[in-house]
Amino acid sequence: MSAPPGPKRTPTGGSTLAPGTPLMLKVVNFSHGVTILLLNSVPAVRVCADIYARKEGDKIRFSFGCRIKKGFGACSFSQEVDEERSVFALSQEMVTEVVNQGGIASGDPTSEDLAMEDMALLDHISQIDIETPGAIPRDPGIQNWQDEFLKLLLAVEDGPTQGDFPSFNAVKNKFITILDHINPFNLELLRSEAEKCFKILCRLHTVDSGKFIYRVMHYIECASSLANMESSCVPYPSTPLQELKDQCRVKQRGHEDISQLYSQKINAYNTSQGRLKVLLQDAARFRDMLSQTEREIANCEVESLELEMCLKDIKQKVEWSKKSLEAMTREVWEAEDRERKRSAAKDALEKARSQLRH
Repeated sequence: MSAPPGPKRTPTGGSTLAPGTPLMLKVVNFSHGVTILLLNSVPAVRVCADIYARKEGDKIRFSFGCRIKKGFGACSFSQEVDEERSVFALSQEMVTEVVNQGGIASGDPTSEDLAMEDMALLDHISQIDIETPGAIPRDPGIQNWQDEFLKLLLAVEDGPTQGDFPSFNAVKNKFITILDHINPFNLELLRSEAEKCFKILCRLHTVDSGKFIYRVMHYIECASSLANMESSCVPYPSTPLQELKDQCRVKQRGHEDISQLYSQKINAYNTSQGRLKVLLQDAARFRDMLSQTEREIANCEVESLELEMCLKDIKQKVEWSKKSLEAMTREVWEAEDRERKRSAAKDALEKARSQLRH
């Protein structure tokens, strides 16, 4: 059994796939929900698969099938993909890169093992049903462009029917030159030029196309993010950076001055608060002393009033006692006077009696 034909080189250096060349599906996912599907050649694997799209009403149905045309040795593999989101959900499960373009090195799995793994992977892809995370904002423009690019990618015909195209480096350099002359904020023009470049690269089927397409998608994603940031700043006045820095320095000096003044005032305030506290304590002490003195005064007044009343009473008693004493003294003097007069009369009587005897 002869080995499958290897990749066909174009005169310009690009690589195309010969009929029957096995393919491997590569899914690249971006943070904004942009997903691209790449079909890279894997010469050492005998399993071949491609994604086909057909329109049914307003929906696009996808299916997996053999890449080789019927009648030219195509196998009978065919697997329906239930929903379009199942294809885009592969970005969470399958990111495969092409390694070892010359063949499988010693120690690597055999082509039969890889074939079985690819068949299992295709079965898993047909059953996967992972919802796209709703927390990640999706740009409708990017989503529509992603769908169009997927249709464009799936519509690319087999390599041998395309003819000769420029080399990968020539296409890459031309696209970079175009990018240098495009405003990064003009997303529509960026996407349009990227679609043209991707169409050519997909027809070339070069190994480096996947990495370059990934980088271009990342560039467009960054440009979209920057454009969103710039658009969000539109309502605000645009001021040069140096002027903003000068204003910031002025504001900083003003802040330092007011901060220094605040520090001085807070120190003065703390000092005043301390002095006020001492004075309030002294006032409280003086109020206590005054209250105590007032209580003592009240007590003294009561005592004085009582003593005054007692004094009046005693004074009356003294006056009455004095009058009584004077009366008694007068009576005693009168009694003594009478007693003297009686004694004198007795003495005179005795003297007279004595004279009578002589």
